[in-house]
Amino acid sequence: MKCLILEYNDSIKSNSIRFRIKDQSHRCSEFGRSNHRFDCKIGITLTSCGIPDWTETAAGLFFVRGHDHCCDNVYMECSSEYYWAIIKNAVREYNNYFGNYGQCIIDENMDPEPIIPVELFTL
Repeated sequence: MKCLILEYNDSIKSNSIRFRIKDQSHRCSEFGRSNHRFDCKIGITLTSCGIPDWTETAAGLFFVRGHDHCCDNVYMECSSEYYWAIIKNAVREYNNYFGNYGQCIIDENMDPEPIIPVELFTL
């Protein structure tokens, strides 16, 4: 059964939500329906190819864990509740599609670790 679980903390900064992928059962070509992508009905695509990354200007792409394991626990930031709702709904749709109805997708008890900016790991 495929599963994607996020954890977040919105108390770090009042104007953003800090989150990361807590657990992901499948990567790369095994992640999606038949490849590395999962196209959600809400218009966002979950993609497993490199490292986790969320950029609100990235044309509806949320990059989840891929082939590069060194950045699996990288933190990402979401600037508004609007985008956070999009991310949560996309993850919920992914989990529901693969039969993970009872799986919790959000954990509000994120470990207090130093922030590793996503920008340091992108090309």
